[in-house]
Amino acid sequence: MDTSPPDPDFDPRRGRLIAVVLVLLVFGCPGLVVLGVVTQQDRLKRLLQPPITRELTFGVAAPDGGAATAELVAEVAAVLEARLAALGVAHRVAPTGEGDVVVGLPALDEEDVAAIRAMLVRPGGASVRVVVDVDPDGIDEDRFSIATLERRAWDPTSGSPVVESSETLVLDRTGGIDSLGIVRARIEEDEGGRPQIAIAFDDGTSAAFAALTTARVRERVAIILDDRVLMAPVVVAPITGGEAVISLGHGWGADPGAERAYLRDVTGVAALLAAPPLHATLTFEHVAVIGR
Repeated sequence: MDTSPPDPDFDPRRGRLIAVVLVLLVFGCPGLVVLGVVTQQDRLKRLLQPPITRELTFGVAAPDGGAATAELVAEVAAVLEARLAALGVAHRVAPTGEGDVVVGLPALDEEDVAAIRAMLVRPGGASVRVVVDVDPDGIDEDRFSIATLERRAWDPTSGSPVVESSETLVLDRTGGIDSLGIVRARIEEDEGGRPQIAIAFDDGTSAAFAALTTARVRERVAIILDDRVLMAPVVVAPITGGEAVISLGHGWGADPGAERAYLRDVTGVAALLAAPPLHATLTFEHVAVIGR
């Protein structure tokens, strides 16, 4: 046992401080460790991302055709960011401050770039309308509208999809859901291994969709994206779970070109459904290749 007198210069508070420092050095400070990991992950992510090789410039206008405010341009940039994130492609989105938005993309096939460019300028509004058995000739246009449901097939001669068949639909403007609130849209495979889009609704749309499908059993409803009818199935039973599955119904076969075109179409539709709609008019202006 040490019976020597205490050191008059010893400060117990300093001893506790040293003990805390030693604990941090041995076990680590959680906040600092997490910050370090996140920083390293972000740095690694930037290193692994393919470099941006081209920039697409889009002009933004208000819905009435007037000049876009800075707030509207920022809103458009956020929508494009969400669409590209859902698409899963490396990208960079930035407003220019001059009423434009610049989208940076990595090296991609020209067909992929063209598909992305066409997807980005679309409004992206999804709705549901009831299909009615009415002669399309002489309809009351205040109550009804005419749409076309197309089935596409792959043409190996031209190397592109073509319209194989089409059906004219009369839609009831007064029955349906004007704007679908979608909180999730992801690509899954059906029983045959074909991609399909599984969507989940927000609470308001879930209730409206349940009420609509309950009232329209054994009738057809059309799910519409912008001016395109994605599908028009017969309601077999009420859909009350707040989810639905969209199949584009293409018969493109197993040709590699057909499979790629089908995936391009499905992923583009899913990206539009996953992101908020545009409340502006977007016009493609030009593309610049970086490094030239």
